[in-house]
Amino acid sequence: MAKKSSNKRKSRTKPQKTRSPQYYFKQGLTKVGHYEHEKAIVEFNKAIRLKVDYAEAYYHRSLSKFELGEYEDAITDINDAIKHNPDYFQAYAKRGEIRSLMGEEKAGLADCDSALSIKPDYDEAYVIRGIIKKDLALFDEALKEYNEALRLQPKNADVYYYRGCLNEEYEEYEDAIADYEKALSLDPNNLDAYDSLYNLKPESEFFDEEEDDFSDFPGFVMFPNPDGESEDDQNIVIPFMPDDLNNIFNDSDEEIVKYKKAFKKFDKQIQKNPGDIEAYYERGVANLHLSNFEDAITDFDEVIQQQPKNADAYNQRGLAKEGLDLNDDAFDDFNEAIDLKPDFAEAFYNRGMVKCNLELYEDAIVDFNKVIQIQEDDCRAYLGRSLAYNELGRDAESLEDFTKVFQLIALSEFEKLKS
Repeated sequence: MAKKSSNKRKSRTKPQKTRSPQYYFKQGLTKVGHYEHEKAIVEFNKAIRLKVDYAEAYYHRSLSKFELGEYEDAITDINDAIKHNPDYFQAYAKRGEIRSLMGEEKAGLADCDSALSIKPDYDEAYVIRGIIKKDLALFDEALKEYNEALRLQPKNADVYYYRGCLNEEYEEYEDAIADYEKALSLDPNNLDAYDSLYNLKPESEFFDEEEDDFSDFPGFVMFPNPDGESEDDQNIVIPFMPDDLNNIFNDSDEEIVKYKKAFKKFDKQIQKNPGDIEAYYERGVANLHLSNFEDAITDFDEVIQQQPKNADAYNQRGLAKEGLDLNDDAFDDFNEAIDLKPDFAEAFYNRGMVKCNLELYEDAIVDFNKVIQIQEDDCRAYLGRSLAYNELGRDAESLEDFTKVFQLIALSEFEKLKS
């Protein structure tokens, strides 16, 4: 008798990957970048469990604990960082700052001295020492510390603000005003400098007489007109609304309503026909855009189980995993999508963004380049590459790409006006 074939699906399990301490350390830094300090501590814990002498992980875990107000635990971590790296000058300076906040000013100064004995040009140690000396009413000495910090780092807006506060204490109001204005010229978002300057000089050029809301007023983008014939027709000037850049990434209210309707439609369809794989895919897309990431993953799992070569499903599942900060798993899905469809521009873009999340900026640029090679007017790819260039300090290239983003959006608006 012939053996009956089994219709049971074979379960496929991926082998568990062994992660390196550096991987978890980078994950922790990513969480810090999102101000998720509790989650960052979890990642740093994992790194330390795998490498008990990982000084950098102890130090950065201390920074997250400091941000959470856990000063004593932060100092414990810094002590471990210094134990494993006795020349860790940043750790000495940070411990000095924390000790001063706990009322241990002399110990704080001693830590700053230790930092400077290792690295005499470490400007942050001079700043911390200046703050401590100001708190101890050693104003002349504090001023010397701030001056030295500015000599080493003349574009530090915070130090100009601190020195301005000191000058204000001295009743040297002109000097204080000059420092506050310099701080704001370097960092217009320094609210402390803004408030202090307003108290001393409300007529400063940094304050407008009228506080009109120009949030809906368009900016303008100018670029060459490919159809221009006369001298007066060489450039196109298009209004650019503030929301235009935001709309590259976020669904509009109308689109959200559309996805809610799609979810209801395909959910009912699956209830009637549980084998409708296309309905699972479309419900997954709706769940993804409605930020129901776990439900979206479940839907795309079903699609992939039935259609293991569906590149779009891997790409969409990768996006859902990225939404849950599962960057490594998302990376695997985008890789699979690209293996199945080598010219999949969307997957290259998404993989590039995940690489940015993991601070792999050089590798991310390679992916964004591939997107632009496949479809040269992809606005998001230029924006992603601009951000990666910026993180690498390649400012000119970052600005060039960012300008291209504005031009592409403006051209799109121009085409809408023509139609």
